[in-house]
Amino acid sequence: MKNILKTAFIALLALTACDDIDEADRFEGPVEFTPKKNVLIEDFTGQRCLNCPLAAEAVSKMRQTYGEEHVIAVAIHGGSLSLPDTSPVGLANATGESYNAFWGVNSWPKGLVDRGAGWSNPSSALLEYTSWSAAAVKRLQVEPAVQMALHNTYDAETGRLSIDVDLTALADVDGMVQVWLTENQITAPQIMPNGTMNTSYEHSHVFRAAVNGEWGEAVQLAEGEDAVKSYTFDLSAHASWTPDHMAVVAFVYSQSEGVMQVIDSPVVATVAE
Repeated sequence: MKNILKTAFIALLALTACDDIDEADRFEGPVEFTPKKNVLIEDFTGQRCLNCPLAAEAVSKMRQTYGEEHVIAVAIHGGSLSLPDTSPVGLANATGESYNAFWGVNSWPKGLVDRGAGWSNPSSALLEYTSWSAAAVKRLQVEPAVQMALHNTYDAETGRLSIDVDLTALADVDGMVQVWLTENQITAPQIMPNGTMNTSYEHSHVFRAAVNGEWGEAVQLAEGEDAVKSYTFDLSAHASWTPDHMAVVAFVYSQSEGVMQVIDSPVVATVAE
């Protein structure tokens, strides 16, 4: 995309634990530029968090403004304002809880934009949602260190998902390749900013699973070198998930460079009419 113009549930706990955001701190466009890479937004969220729907709205606006192919979001549920997936309506799983703990998230919403770069401790990479857009604009203009492509094959009869991640190094790469599964169009309860409970709230980009381990697989490539990383995942073990609403998210990252590139692709390929 070229020349983009930027333009009832423990309510008391939610009221006291969610971050209050000063409207004066919000980033306002417009900024005109041509994206050079994609950006990953990790949205640490919770169903009992008052301001989390505002963060989700901010992500939606970024995707509309900068292009859905350029802004890739993952909503990671976990922490004291989340509901566990052992509940029929909960969205927080053990891996999401582990990510919350590692990054030191203790109030929600918080987020990572391309996982920062060069942080001395994980929590220093966290940003308020009102800062995500400004950080994303900067990261979208960074030259990518790696070119990526995804090829997914889903067998509806067996529930087997096969994933190939094609990598081409545009510079020397020393980092990790991570593959996740996310799901859209999940109807589940959510506390809203006015304190009411919306039982029909539609959750998007919900983190479901890490395909290749919690922190991914090490990858080292010399400039110009190609590699293919292949993985499988058994979706039949997760009857409540809807493959038609799911996506594979793949990214390459390091602590020093942050996210070098990120892409996503539907689990079930759409057929053009």
